[in-house]
Amino acid sequence: GVLRIDHVMALHRLFWIPEGFDPADGVYVRYPAEELWAAVCLAATTHHADVFGEDLGNVPDEVRAAMDLHGVRRMHVAQFAVHPGGDPDVAAAPPGSVASFGTHDTPTFAGWWTGQGLDDGALPERVAAREVLWRRAVGKGRTPASATRRALDGAHRMLAEGPAGTVMVNLEDLWLEPEPQDVPGTDTPANWTRKASRALEDLAADAAVTASLCVLAEARPWQPAGAHPPAVTDSGETVFGVSLLTTDDLHLFNEGRHFQLHRKLGAHPLTADGHEGT
Repeated sequence: GVLRIDHVMALHRLFWIPEGFDPADGVYVRYPAEELWAAVCLAATTHHADVFGEDLGNVPDEVRAAMDLHGVRRMHVAQFAVHPGGDPDVAAAPPGSVASFGTHDTPTFAGWWTGQGLDDGALPERVAAREVLWRRAVGKGRTPASATRRALDGAHRMLAEGPAGTVMVNLEDLWLEPEPQDVPGTDTPANWTRKASRALEDLAADAAVTASLCVLAEARPWQPAGAHPPAVTDSGETVFGVSLLTTDDLHLFNEGRHFQLHRKLGAHPLTADGHEGT
């Protein structure tokens, strides 16, 4: 399975604003990061789950260092990676990350492409970003009219051919849904309440949807479940199932009295059956 940690920075710190105070009066409250990471690693190991964290926004260096240490994947959101005039103008996904065009807190692809919800002052910047994405994901020349589907397929192909470990697709993007699931910072009734306009049973019969999925399948062929890098390697021989956890560790964890679990979880150099590795 897969576990996604929303706002993974909260394992280290969280910005608190006391009730009745202004945001300028807020402070960062630090959390016991090593113990929290240990709990995440234990849960992932117990349930054979892959873990990725939402490392978007203001991310301290220590957070990504901890993610690398514990083998937690980063997130890459393509619409945040488009920078007209930048170098590069479309940033690539970090190797091994979980990449998607958007999230539940961003516009859908169709909404982003058409600039839905933007005021007139912000539209020129979105048009420039759209042109950059078109050139990188589809081809040269200016964006033709009614090109949303081609742009969507091109963006997904770009992500699938890149270095990301996993590529996610928003189902609603496949039918070019213009409305977002959530608009952060607002309390409109539509947030988190709008039902999907299409049923899952209808998607398989939709030629446009299946064609878009075929683009992904061609760019990133299916791999059997459970395929993963070896845990310990030495001269081509692999040793699996290596763990530093003992029954005493599990007992103390269940009792809530294990205060050094981080020393047993994550990546540690070790020797197993005469083979050195991590």
